[in-house]
Amino acid sequence: MKTTRLVASLLCVAALVCALSSSIYAGELYGDIDFDGDVDYDDCRLILDYVSGSGFLLPAQIDAADIDGDKNINSADAAQLFHYVSGALSVIPYVHRGRGRLAIMSYPDKTEYTEGESLDLTGFSLMIVYQNGDILPAEDYTYTGYTPTPGVKIIVVSCAGAKVAFVVTVFPAENVSEAEN
Repeated sequence: MKTTRLVASLLCVAALVCALSSSIYAGELYGDIDFDGDVDYDDCRLILDYVSGSGFLLPAQIDAADIDGDKNINSADAAQLFHYVSGALSVIPYVHRGRGRLAIMSYPDKTEYTEGESLDLTGFSLMIVYQNGDILPAEDYTYTGYTPTPGVKIIVVSCAGAKVAFVVTVFPAENVSEAEN
């Protein structure tokens, strides 16, 4: 009898925790992975741990960590959140203030470059997704963040005051020529 009451009590507590977790997230503060009401370095640590395979996120946390809205939690989400928290980005790119939000429908065909190569946006598709379900192409956009020097580059795409980002990698030219020999 005591075991049954204990199990029932634990199930009630678990249900209450789940209900509170989902109501806390009802505000949809993207990037607030620990649900403390603030987007900070603690959230960056959680997403980096998850992306590196050394951490675990609950389903609601995964929703909060999907900064670019592509349904995949990866280094692009982690980089965007880190740059937002560190002040390099003024808003989390996934969030669009106003009529809709920007969504990358398809990434560029090429995401790896050799030092000196120009950015190639062939295959890149950007849309504005409205709350009523309408999706329209975002044709008049600009981008920043690419230089043909070695390193991981966060390409920030801007359109109508909103921003979204993706990552490309530029490899040193020496490594390419050594690998060919």
